[in-house]
Amino acid sequence: MSEAPHIPDHELLRLIGRGSYGEVWLARNVMGAGRAVKIVRRASFDSDRPFEREFAAVKRYEPASRMADGLVNVLHVGRDRDTGMFFYVMELADDEAGEDEDYRPRTLRSVMEKQKRLPLADCLTIAQSLAAAVASLHRTGLTHRDIKPSNIIFVNGRAKLADIGLVGDIGESRSFVGTEGYIPPEGPGLPGADLYALGMVLYETATGFPPQDYPRVPEEWMRNGDNASMEFVEVMLHATESDAARRYQSAGELLADLALLESGKSVRRVHLLERRWIAAKRIGALAAVLTLLGGGGFWLWHQGVLREQRAVAAEELTAQARRDERGQRFLALRERAARLVRSELGGWRHEALADIDNAAKLQPNDVELRNTLITALSRADLTERTRWTQPGGTTAGPVPSDDGSLVAVAQSDGTFRILRTADSTEVQHVRHWLAKIQPEFESRFTRDGRYFGAHFRGMRTLLPVVDKSFLYESFTWFRVSDGKIVLELPAQFTCDAAPPEGHHILACDRNARELVRYDLDTGKEVSRVPIPMPARKFLTSPDGKLAALQT
Repeated sequence: MSEAPHIPDHELLRLIGRGSYGEVWLARNVMGAGRAVKIVRRASFDSDRPFEREFAAVKRYEPASRMADGLVNVLHVGRDRDTGMFFYVMELADDEAGEDEDYRPRTLRSVMEKQKRLPLADCLTIAQSLAAAVASLHRTGLTHRDIKPSNIIFVNGRAKLADIGLVGDIGESRSFVGTEGYIPPEGPGLPGADLYALGMVLYETATGFPPQDYPRVPEEWMRNGDNASMEFVEVMLHATESDAARRYQSAGELLADLALLESGKSVRRVHLLERRWIAAKRIGALAAVLTLLGGGGFWLWHQGVLREQRAVAAEELTAQARRDERGQRFLALRERAARLVRSELGGWRHEALADIDNAAKLQPNDVELRNTLITALSRADLTERTRWTQPGGTTAGPVPSDDGSLVAVAQSDGTFRILRTADSTEVQHVRHWLAKIQPEFESRFTRDGRYFGAHFRGMRTLLPVVDKSFLYESFTWFRVSDGKIVLELPAQFTCDAAPPEGHHILACDRNARELVRYDLDTGKEVSRVPIPMPARKFLTSPDGKLAALQT
């Protein structure tokens, strides 16, 4: 058995899983909560490249994991370069055994082993949770690549996608990955492949049959006319079309059909009307082609007799399809918009308002739709603005400027680098000897991005000559444009950010009980204000007129 490594603030209880490149431990944090900790060691790989690729995948997934309830949350990521490993702490799956001593994670596979197939209501709930998770992943430019029952866990009774080891960028070139039976004909790596795998999971969950039996369904469904089950099968069949062009084109489309099922509407009827509508639109074109290819007066005469009947039939069929589909599409759009608003996923507002707009064109005076619109406009949305890749050798940071155009990082060679987030080009670099010793720092830009300040915490060093221990520490501010240090304060000062109307900063002298104001443009002291007692920490208001002190 592997020796339990040291994970800060966590007690590793026992090994509960092992994969190709990592091991999963049952753990307990300092608050006593159960956690799962995955440890990936450099020694498990032939070279640095796949090891770094695994770490990069976790970095991409970590922020996305909090955007949907159906994704297992990564709560913390850490790396130990001395031992050549990284780890990440995750939510712990519910206990299948019910006892800590014999903990077994509750997965969809373990549930199906007991029940064979699940009730339709449970299948629908699981499908909605997982489809929303897949939609969130795709929205952030990621694909899961290995959706299957054993990689779906239950956390507090809710189904969640887990096992993130194969998560990658959409279309990322990688060796063939996934599990046989859940991989579409075109292979993994694209959003359609995740939808295919999810559809196959839903097939297995609802029918109890393995992927190898697809598309077989229980005989009693056909014999008893189980419409509800066959409606769910219609969604599953649409997700698992072998032709990617005939499959759901997004997880949003799948969620819309699941919303129709939940509201008691017929997905099969909507799909049938869509097919008839497409066929009806083709009738005229088909008749024209046959007329050109056909020979003889009888054929032309016969077509002349039937043309009017065919046109009338096509018009009636098209009108009926449009009327029925209009109502079904309105309900689906309204429900999907409401779900997006409730989810508050990053970037939800744009999609929700688009659905509301399209629904309003179908039924402009619907009260529920209007309430959804009001809620959408009143809630905040968090939308990705820039995706930035941190350079190698970074030991601390990144620290963004207020407008997000610049970012600062500390490097292992003791250099501070200021980079543009748009293209990662270097704007400025500054060397500081304390950063070389131990690059642990707190830092910030001024609000206009002209100055950058860093609080360097160095190592405590014993000087034998005087037999005393000193903590090397300083607050340093420098100009971004030329890298020149304009102000450097000793360790007894604590500094706050510059106010928006100028380049003055406040520093607190903890020994002399004074607040000192400095001008960054000149690097000189401007004024001092006494305070009643030593302050450990303080903050200023955005306008720089008020200071709050912690004593």
